[in-house]
Amino acid sequence: MPHRIGRGLALAALAIAATLTWISPAGAHHSFGAFDRSKEMTVIGTVKVWQWANPHPQMTITVTDKSAPVLGDYLFEYPAPVQMQERGFSRNLAKVGDQVKIKYNPWRNGMPGGLFNDITAPDGKSLKAHP
Repeated sequence: MPHRIGRGLALAALAIAATLTWISPAGAHHSFGAFDRSKEMTVIGTVKVWQWANPHPQMTITVTDKSAPVLGDYLFEYPAPVQMQERGFSRNLAKVGDQVKIKYNPWRNGMPGGLFNDITAPDGKSLKAHP
């Protein structure tokens, strides 16, 4: 009898873990809770990584400007590619080695970077994430 109870509990725990694994990314994906939307900051840096992919493009820039809050790499999350295309963005917005200026809402955990709001691309064109 104990074998059946142990097996049943193990199956229940596995089902709960699988459900939480499936639900957690979806909940986190649609939340702006990771960002401090009450603050907007600006940095200038060199593009290190630019990934145009679903669900959110991401850009890492290296900041060397001593007026920045932190020197080093900053990670920025962007709206979905389809939303960015509607606002005039493309995967050719920037390339590795380009210098860009980014306005953003910082991560709440203090990590450098955050939620992208506006970028001034190498050609001088400024694009906003949210109208």
